[in-house]
Amino acid sequence: MISVSKIFEILPGHGLELCNMSISQQGIPFVNRSSKNNGVACRIDPIDDLLPLPAHTLSVALNGSVLETFLQTEPYYTAYHVACLKPLIELSDQELLYYAACIRLNQYKYNYGRQANASLKFLEIPSPKDIPAWVKSYSIPSMKTYLNRASKDDVPFNPIKWKKFGLEQLFDFDKGTFHPEGTYTTGNTPLIAAGEKNNGIMRMTNLPAVFPANTITVGKAQLTVFYQPKPFAASHDAVVLFPKFKCNKYIGLFMCAVIKNEAYRFHYGRQIQLEATKKLQIKLPVILKDNVPITDDDGNCIPDFEYMESFMKSLPFSNKI
Repeated sequence: MISVSKIFEILPGHGLELCNMSISQQGIPFVNRSSKNNGVACRIDPIDDLLPLPAHTLSVALNGSVLETFLQTEPYYTAYHVACLKPLIELSDQELLYYAACIRLNQYKYNYGRQANASLKFLEIPSPKDIPAWVKSYSIPSMKTYLNRASKDDVPFNPIKWKKFGLEQLFDFDKGTFHPEGTYTTGNTPLIAAGEKNNGIMRMTNLPAVFPANTITVGKAQLTVFYQPKPFAASHDAVVLFPKFKCNKYIGLFMCAVIKNEAYRFHYGRQIQLEATKKLQIKLPVILKDNVPITDDDGNCIPDFEYMESFMKSLPFSNKI
């Protein structure tokens, strides 16, 4: 093992505030302390007399999402408390990604508000001679392949004229069953619980897939919401939503995002049970005529499912859904 400062020159970030920047889609990446989107908050216009940090270096968050480390393949600006690691020796992008992962594995040392401003240079990581051979031969896929959209149309996002709907207007409901440990083994059926990751899948089991695909699951803890593309089993802490409308993966994922937007109501240990799920209200785009919502025979607005599908297809990565 060797310290970070033996392999990298640690360059200070720019310490810029995004509120003072001019955002530009064709500009220079602005890297902050986020753990998402490769640390890039947006792109900004070039700043006179301020050179961006060099490409093919690592950006490291020193507080906030401490030690979130990303390979930056373009020159970039940074917010406060972001450092740049510039290799002192020649390293390929594969090797830089390996070191980013190694640095990120030290995050557990920085709980309870600890920062890495002073200690980053002392972190120990594998020496270059200890980098596994598979790292050097790994083929990095091009992101351009994944950025393709399912539709080339640009669909504007304008929630101003959206209307409220109760989930009972849109879905039928059922709940999962308690499956004690030892009553199932490994198999091909997803067991959906209330987890926040892996589409809610707790594990793959040999349980019967009693719930159909093309449905939505809601976890009781913190309102976790996922679209289920395959038949599955569900645990007692998950509610299953059956669409009353013609649904597909694009509309289902749109619905998940809108329902998840209500999660702020269920912090601090509050759980959402079946009856509370039924009473949830969400806002959805509606069909308009001459800019006025169309209503059905009961006087209710009609959700614009065609818009939901088109909007989802217009997003980056949508061709990989």
